[in-house]
Amino acid sequence: MDREIKILIIDDEGEGQVDPLDVARCFSNTPNVTIHVITRKNRKQIPLRHSRYIKEVHYFSPENNSSYLDNIIETIKIIESHVLFPLTIKSQIFISENINAFNGITKVVPISKKSVIEKVTNKWTLNELLRRNGFPYTKCLLFDNYQGIKINVAQLDYPLLLKPVISGGSGEGIHQFKNHKDLSLYLNSQNIPLKKIYLQEYINGYVLCVNILAKKGKLLVHSIHKGIMQIGRAHV
Repeated sequence: MDREIKILIIDDEGEGQVDPLDVARCFSNTPNVTIHVITRKNRKQIPLRHSRYIKEVHYFSPENNSSYLDNIIETIKIIESHVLFPLTIKSQIFISENINAFNGITKVVPISKKSVIEKVTNKWTLNELLRRNGFPYTKCLLFDNYQGIKINVAQLDYPLLLKPVISGGSGEGIHQFKNHKDLSLYLNSQNIPLKKIYLQEYINGYVLCVNILAKKGKLLVHSIHKGIMQIGRAHV
């Protein structure tokens, strides 16, 4: 590859699924690739600005999403970006909603529609999708509040995992309970009601990361690797 390829990564605020520095390292051995990052995070929260793999980090504090879209388009034009890479789920949804704004300006990495992203990042709807289509799924229940759990928990076998239906990823907000006593102590300590709670039977095993790139239902490329879990984290 002779010509320089400039990639603009969107690292949205408050998310921790993927570190843009990891992506930059993956590109580090590819000749003529330059990485820029655009973010709404506070400058002090971005240690990657010191990375040798990243050309520049562009900081913005937009008043709303419309202003942020303008910031992204302006940055694309200034650095003459060839590829826009929304890294987090939040940024992927945002770009998906505004995908037409980038026509003729830059290429956007393949991302799904907002409705698809929201369905597969919701633990309950994803589990139901698997069940209805004959794939392995987890035995679980969905509750509107903690009181509902106290009434219906007998339908599941311990150990159990209590999860937010939608979370920031990486096991955030997940709690594991070995018996009913532990669960009851936790529920009695919670004073703030949640809108939706997902209770699931624990599956003993290890995490596999599966990456799939498909177009119109056709699998183009995939990878599978075993995840490295932190000790004490309540993952499935």
